[in-house]
Amino acid sequence: MTDVANAARASARAKLRRYRPVEPIQWGKRLRAAREAAGVLSVNEAALRLGKPQAQISQIETRSSVPSAATVHLYVMVLGADPGMIFAAADPVDKRTS
Repeated sequence: MTDVANAARASARAKLRRYRPVEPIQWGKRLRAAREAAGVLSVNEAALRLGKPQAQISQIETRSSVPSAATVHLYVMVLGADPGMIFAAADPVDKRTS
């Protein structure tokens, strides 16, 4: 591998480290809060609107399953959930403390 390629990879890794990923365990809590804030109070109603099995929605929201990007997108588009509420944890990391 060339020095240019190594430098490009190192730069890309550094950029990715600047953001904290949303930990999988937080997805369920965030999606449930977004669903409830959108006025969809039951898991059954959410499952019907999303076209997903109720068990799958329940597993996601109780953090026993990680949602796909498509499911997160459905929460936003179909349920009218606030994307900011779901993705708010992607704050830049303070370089002085990391």
